[in-house]
Amino acid sequence: MPKTKDVNNFLQQEMNTFDKPQPMWIGMYDRARNGKLVWQDGTNLDAWGNFNRGNDTHFGGGDKRCAALDPKDGKWRRYRCMQMGFLTLFNIFKGARLPYISIVVVVVVIVVVVVVVVVVVVVVVIVVAVVVVVVVEVLVVVVVVLVVLAVVVVVSLVSYILL
Repeated sequence: MPKTKDVNNFLQQEMNTFDKPQPMWIGMYDRARNGKLVWQDGTNLDAWGNFNRGNDTHFGGGDKRCAALDPKDGKWRRYRCMQMGFLTLFNIFKGARLPYISIVVVVVVIVVVVVVVVVVVVVVVIVVAVVVVVVVEVLVVVVVVLVVLAVVVVVSLVSYILL
């Protein structure tokens, strides 16, 4: 969050090292849906701000509820929240390119991950069930063989004693 001019300038410089830099969300949005932007951590905008003229923290509505840093001039502008990429807390390497990530892509990825997890769980349950069935069948066969052997031994002993 560029809460100071130095941080804002640093982010602008870093963004301009990317191929085709685009405005990026800076952690400011209209949380209360009242037209006033606040920082993502809940703090209000302090004395310093860098909004482009006519695009300040008070905005008369619409769906432009997020603020983005424009790499061209370092100014902040309001955008639709789903319209822009975002900066995250990691080292930015020279020549790297920040991707545009839409909410649709995020939702699709989450759905795919959930489906894969469900499939893996179902396969594990099936494999465990098959293993349990096989073990039970083997135990039944072993018990039957032992009973048959016991009967044969008893019959043999009785026959030996009686003869």
